[in-house]
Amino acid sequence: MKIRVFGVGTCAAATPETYFTAALALLDELNASPVRDLVAARVGRELSASELRAAFGQAFGPGTGTRVEIACEHDLIAELHLHLRGTI
Repeated sequence: MKIRVFGVGTCAAATPETYFTAALALLDELNASPVRDLVAARVGRELSASELRAAFGQAFGPGTGTRVEIACEHDLIAELHLHLRGTI
């Protein structure tokens, strides 16, 4: 399973090339993290929002799980929105 990134970066003070280069680097970091492993291990089974947020906190530091918005459709994770702050 791969996690994909989508975004327009309208609030980023960068060129589109700079924005998407940074977004792809963040995607690589997420795909190399225990978060990806947790989601992959739970395919076809339940995964609570609190478990997912805890995995983000363990992988990327305290409080990062609170910055994750989870969108579900038909009891499946459809999207993860990662609300980032600062310079990426």
